[in-house]
Amino acid sequence: MPLVHWRHDASDGRHWTDRWAARTAPDRVICNSHFTAGTFQRVYPGVPRSILYYPASAPGTWSPNELLEIRRKLNTSPETVAIVQPSRLEPWKGHRQHLKALSLLAKAPDWVCWVAGAPQRPIEDRYWNTLQEDAHRYGIADRVRFLGWVEDIPKLLAARTDTLPA
Repeated sequence: MPLVHWRHDASDGRHWTDRWAARTAPDRVICNSHFTAGTFQRVYPGVPRSILYYPASAPGTWSPNELLEIRRKLNTSPETVAIVQPSRLEPWKGHRQHLKALSLLAKAPDWVCWVAGAPQRPIEDRYWNTLQEDAHRYGIADRVRFLGWVEDIPKLLAARTDTLPA
């Protein structure tokens, strides 16, 4: 019976669970992305890797009024472009780089950014606070909405401007 290791997060091999797991090399590592697979050379050198993306459901169907209600709740007019970043609060997800890039658009009209994701660990609480400080420092705090936990990401994504009826 082959031994397979499923991985959905990056690893540098230093965490105690990774060091413990590395004591028994699997026959294959299955990862959720090429990025994750690329971080496993030190943990399991020479072990073959496969990428298995998470299944994604088909987009839902929401009424224009439902989508406009989301935008209303997020203080976003129907004409405003919504830039959305839904992800865990991990530094390697690029939130800080995203905010810095958005600072270059500070004078451009009619855009907001919705950051969907909430701290789950103390280190993420600190990161969350840093992101909010960055938004203030870059002068875009009034255009960045830190949404916290969002139950229905597909519906949030559907509420972007380009999906609204003309």
